[in-house]
Amino acid sequence: MLKFSVSAAALAAGLVLSACSGGGGGGGIGSAGGSAPGTGSGTTPAPAPTPTPTPTPTPNASLLALNSSETFTNDGATAVGNFPTNGASSPTLNIAFGSISVAYDARARSYTITSGTRSQTFLPSDRDAATSTAQLTMFKRGAGAKTDTLALTAIGTSGAFTYQYVGAGYWQHTENGADTIAGSVDAFIYGIRTQDSAMPRTGTGTYALDLIGIESGINSQPEALAALAGSGRMDVDFMGGRMLFDGTGRRVPVTTLAGNAYLPTFTFRGDANLTAGTASFKGQMAIDGGGGDVSGRFFGPGAEEVGASFTTWISGGKLTTVGTLTGRRKPEDSAAAIPLANLTSPQSFAIASGVSPIQAEVQNSRGTEPGKVASFTGWPNGAWSSLGFDPAAKSYTFDGRTFTAANAVSAESSDGVKTYRQVDGDKSATLRIYTPNGSNGSVALTYSAFADYMTLQQPATGTTDPVARLWSIYGVNTPSDNVPRVGNATYAGAIYGYAVRGGDAPYDMRGTASITVDFVSRTIGGELRPLFTPTGGGTTQDFGGLTLSGRIEAAPNTNTFSGGATPMNNSTASIGIAGRFFGPSAQEAGVSFGGTWKPEQFGGTLRLQGVAIGKRQ
Repeated sequence: MLKFSVSAAALAAGLVLSACSGGGGGGGIGSAGGSAPGTGSGTTPAPAPTPTPTPTPTPNASLLALNSSETFTNDGATAVGNFPTNGASSPTLNIAFGSISVAYDARARSYTITSGTRSQTFLPSDRDAATSTAQLTMFKRGAGAKTDTLALTAIGTSGAFTYQYVGAGYWQHTENGADTIAGSVDAFIYGIRTQDSAMPRTGTGTYALDLIGIESGINSQPEALAALAGSGRMDVDFMGGRMLFDGTGRRVPVTTLAGNAYLPTFTFRGDANLTAGTASFKGQMAIDGGGGDVSGRFFGPGAEEVGASFTTWISGGKLTTVGTLTGRRKPEDSAAAIPLANLTSPQSFAIASGVSPIQAEVQNSRGTEPGKVASFTGWPNGAWSSLGFDPAAKSYTFDGRTFTAANAVSAESSDGVKTYRQVDGDKSATLRIYTPNGSNGSVALTYSAFADYMTLQQPATGTTDPVARLWSIYGVNTPSDNVPRVGNATYAGAIYGYAVRGGDAPYDMRGTASITVDFVSRTIGGELRPLFTPTGGGTTQDFGGLTLSGRIEAAPNTNTFSGGATPMNNSTASIGIAGRFFGPSAQEAGVSFGGTWKPEQFGGTLRLQGVAIGKRQ
């Protein structure tokens, strides 16, 4: 029966190659660049007649070129097993974390792996070309009944399982005795550590992860081994220290299983915390449920990469896994990183659904109370669902109309506000585009803006004029995958909107807003502080604040959120919110909100609709 005598690491190499579809970043052990065994000419210059002092070695800046000897010490995960072949006793398997060192000798171009009291040196001549792949380089040494194999991930600047500053390794040792097979697997990470002083302490980061693992105990068979390879995502809150990660992968058995039953795929999930003041972390991890531990750190001069070793178990330890996680920080999405003002191609911005425009009948000069609202309602309008923008033509399209420079109203435009108007007989359509730039006390926005659209009909007969109005947010949406999953954020900004009440003049709504987000729990909070001033002038009224409550939507719409707003006092309201994140990693956020509010000190019902938009603090 195949047990630890089979190189699980070698099978993992094949599985990784399959998972990558032959991809990877190139480079690695055996490639040009002078970084590992099997490279270079193998010659050594003759010593000078008069020996000179050995210069202090230059520290290695990356794994791409290991020009100096160096010992990398890291936590590793070790599985130790003993499998009787005569049936006299039961198999045993234990897993634990331990200190594992990787010593690279630049002159000999060798690696020496040390785990506890065990140690083995692998030379360039030990490279096993038959089992090596573009992602893993394999070494093999044998002496009598003892066999040692080593798998090291490739070195490069791009591609899965291929890294510049962090490497992962798997040392497997087996001994074939007269009546037992004993063995161990050490999974470890090594590389150019991020200095504690250089570790980011603000903001968040997202890392694309690779996983390799060796699993034992499938179907409660301790000797049953499997190789695991997967990928996922890690989100890091550098300020708060919280780290969340998850992913999926494939599982392939090394041994023939009794019953031939196993799960070909798996999921993994973890939650860890940065150790205060350092670039290392510890936490919990699970594969397909169960329990486990993970220990790792960041690598590279600015935490560009991450690595960790882990142990997991299921069913009281009957199914155990040791392995590694390696990852590279994802760059910001280039499209989402373009400021709104720098867009060059035509855009169609979706308008938040779930918040209806206001339709009102306002008394004209033939009415008994000119300028007062006679009636109002919410008015869902499917035609008001998107805002088109053509940067080249400097035009906007909304409600089936295209507003160009010829429609601009300079007398009603100012810094950060552009007004357009079209008139068709007794009906006018006015579009105001707000691009706040920090002037006049406005919030300075880079990736988002908002619009105010109003239609007004002034018939020759009758006592009222129909008015319809909608405020909406728009901008460069945050890609759903780039919305943080860790940390908290507060977006400070402003309120703009419109409100009506029967018997009063319409109100212009202005004020301040604070939108808070817990990216871990996916919840929205904060408050709106609107003020209401009659259109055309009058006394401004403050009916109190509104408390926001909502949730970030599920994938694939995690760049949007929805919920409601409730009064802070004893008044009643039914107000919905629909929000969105903007920028490459949610630098800005905004909500459209609307509904009815009956302030206790007002004696009537308001219908309001507006936007709140702000920048992350």
